[in-house]
Amino acid sequence: MNIPNLIEGLVKNLIESSEIKYKAGDYKGAILDRIKAKNFSESEEKYLSLIKRLKVGRSKYNLIDDYRYFLNKTKKIKIIEKLNKASN
Repeated sequence: MNIPNLIEGLVKNLIESSEIKYKAGDYKGAILDRIKAKNFSESEEKYLSLIKRLKVGRSKYNLIDDYRYFLNKTKKIKIIEKLNKASN
């Protein structure tokens, strides 16, 4: 086995570990594993390519999308409240 394959295997294991930790509610651990995986990758393109290859479909556990959804939902509620106050 050569070094690039070992590194790719390590990155793959860290990404999978990140998914498992996220599902278990260990969000900080999930983020730290992703950061480690990104640091081991040779380049941003290879890191993103590996993530895409590991995810055949869209993962239902996606920290960034969940956070964006929460922010959008919160903003939506605030806007509705402001509109209700303005209309009264």
